[in-house]
Amino acid sequence: MTVVITDRWGNDTIDPDKKVLDKTLNDLFLDGSLPHVLSEISITDGSLHLDITKSKWVHLEGDGHGCYMKNVDADQINQLWNDFYEGRIDAILAEPWIDGIPAFNGDL
Repeated sequence: MTVVITDRWGNDTIDPDKKVLDKTLNDLFLDGSLPHVLSEISITDGSLHLDITKSKWVHLEGDGHGCYMKNVDADQINQLWNDFYEGRIDAILAEPWIDGIPAFNGDL
């Protein structure tokens, strides 16, 4: 499985090593006042896409279906990020996802 991550500056890395993966997650929570900085990071394998926002929302999309979790604590975010990187998709899918898109659910 090929994994691509996008950091908060919009840079893509294909099949990053663990050090780059961890740095990308840690960098998300730096000072948001920096110029030209995205407020989210993402990881994808080409069919499944996981976004993590600075406000601790996690979005999962695949096969035209989207779901999300909100107010996710740092440990769980780290676990999801690492599960995706290590190919443990079943563990990710087993989480308590809310179906849909937050804006359409009135959940913003």
